[in-house]
Amino acid sequence: MPKGLLPAAVTVVVAVAVLAAMGMHASANPINTGPFGGTSGTIGTECFPISHPGAVVTDGFNEVQNGGAAVAVIDRITLVDPHGLRLLTAWAVPARQLLYGVEGGYPPASRIAGLRWADRQRATSARVPHTGADAATNLLLVISTSGLRATDRGINVYYHVGHQSYHLRTEVGLTTVVASKCTA
Repeated sequence: MPKGLLPAAVTVVVAVAVLAAMGMHASANPINTGPFGGTSGTIGTECFPISHPGAVVTDGFNEVQNGGAAVAVIDRITLVDPHGLRLLTAWAVPARQLLYGVEGGYPPASRIAGLRWADRQRATSARVPHTGADAATNLLLVISTSGLRATDRGINVYYHVGHQSYHLRTEVGLTTVVASKCTA
């Protein structure tokens, strides 16, 4: 065999492996393309003062609206690039026009008109039906803090409709600081 040439069987195996890898990469779902859509233009960072490292806060500045006809099921929620923040649990709560915001501690039985706390579901496995224009599902994330300053850059929501998987990434970050007021 001339120098530098591979046997045909090796060439075919390498070609199949390369095509399979390309196909696996190409079949991954792009971010923000499913029925939950994109970020609706909501971008920024919420800053919340805490009294001490280790404090628990509830971040309710993220929501989803299901623009599809079929029910979407949330599989998993994670923080984007967390530093000093750890997700303890998350709730999916039907809401009309208002979001929970950021509050210290665990979420109480709703004090916010339009937030239907009695209809809440654990975010993991929450079933989100088609959503009208004036309604949404508010995602309330219970987060523990550590350090004098802690941050994230939003959340990842992994979900599916039928056998199709999707990934929503929000762009509303959270910063907590040990201080009497936020200056982040």
